[in-house]
Amino acid sequence: MNLHKEIECENDICHHLAAHGWLYNPNDAAHYDRQRALFPADLLAWVQETQPKAC
Repeated sequence: MNLHKEIECENDICHHLAAHGWLYNPNDAAHYDRQRALFPADLLAWVQETQPKAC
């Protein structure tokens, strides 16, 4: 690992989290809504799970 490249640190963190049950896919960035600072699919899934009668 090149200790002077932030991307290597980010990759290590993502791989560690994925190995410990966090949902992670390297292609997720394409679905990130920068204007709202969230993943719309994650928000929708959370609302559906926590407020099933409202959906």
